[in-house]
Amino acid sequence: MLGLVVAICLATFVSVATYRAMQRPRLRLTLTPTGQWRAGRGDVVRYLLSIPFLLGVWVSWLFLILLFGVNNLSGAEVVQVACAVVLASRTLAHLSLDHAHELAKSVPLTLVTLLIIGGGLRTPEAFKVILAQMQSTPVSVEVFVALLGTELALTAVWYWIGVRWLAIRGWRVPGIPTLPAS
Repeated sequence: MLGLVVAICLATFVSVATYRAMQRPRLRLTLTPTGQWRAGRGDVVRYLLSIPFLLGVWVSWLFLILLFGVNNLSGAEVVQVACAVVLASRTLAHLSLDHAHELAKSVPLTLVTLLIIGGGLRTPEAFKVILAQMQSTPVSVEVFVALLGTELALTAVWYWIGVRWLAIRGWRVPGIPTLPAS
């Protein structure tokens, strides 16, 4: 019983950390003396080095929840759903923080629903079936490259159009902190 409590607490902690990291733009901005937001070279390098790792963590965590939880998804659908939720969360992170927050919450809610309310873990037989389905499904590096490319494109558009162009013109852009009135 104590082991289950610890496992649920740990899984929930990881899920909440995952969804909070997914729901906002990841490129760090600094306010310049002229009152504009800019990303420094170090910030861009940190982003480029960290985002492949973060994408891998986000997709892997949701993938594991869907893989072990009781659901009716096939092997290919488990991968597709995990990638789709991450990609949709990352897209919304650059468009609307509120909507990204709501979608990203699906990660811990999925954990609670599938593992606790849904009846626990897959049976060993069902787990073998889904693993066999996954082995016969060609999931390749191209999927991760497409995710990474989409993330980089979204961030570039968010930065060059949102931060560098719209924010200067008074538009509210996700990921830019609101400055206190002077």
